[in-house]
Amino acid sequence: MCRLSGKTSATDWQIHWNKVSPGDRNATPGFSLPIITPLAVRTKLALISTALHNAAMSDSFWILGVRLAGIFHFVTLAFACATPIPPGWEKNLAALPTLHRRFSIAQNISIGAVIAVLGLFSLCFAHDLVGGSSLARAVCGATAFFWGGRAVVIPWIGVAPALKTPLLRIGFTLLITECVIYAVAYAYLAVRSI
Repeated sequence: MCRLSGKTSATDWQIHWNKVSPGDRNATPGFSLPIITPLAVRTKLALISTALHNAAMSDSFWILGVRLAGIFHFVTLAFACATPIPPGWEKNLAALPTLHRRFSIAQNISIGAVIAVLGLFSLCFAHDLVGGSSLARAVCGATAFFWGGRAVVIPWIGVAPALKTPLLRIGFTLLITECVIYAVAYAYLAVRSI
């Protein structure tokens, strides 16, 4: 019997090898059968668990996620332009004094521009944003702050009475969910240790 021992990820493991006799007809010549101790099983399971966790949270996972978020920034922007919330927006906007109307329009354009820029950053610089440089962390932190703010402000506006159809209610719920997911994910990227 030959005993091998080594180190795997700061945890000791041991495997005992039984030498197969040449007359054993169930064995391949020159092949040793391992007998794995409980410590080795626990260690291997821990390594597999760690590998699965690391694979799920690897940089390639985050890069793909940031790129998809970039695409969904533009999807959100397109829906925002096409969704009539609140109803009668143009009529009510026209009734405002010119200064108030321009202020409202400027705010909407600014919000749309920020969404577009954050979408472009996420699409074009996903690898850098996940990389963890100081600038990447700042951009991710600002993105998290923007979407977290929207997750708070949008429900505060009180659009629920204007959501007359199930499709509008589902869309609103998806928007808030998107805001929360972006806030959490980008905040994580802003503070995670690389």
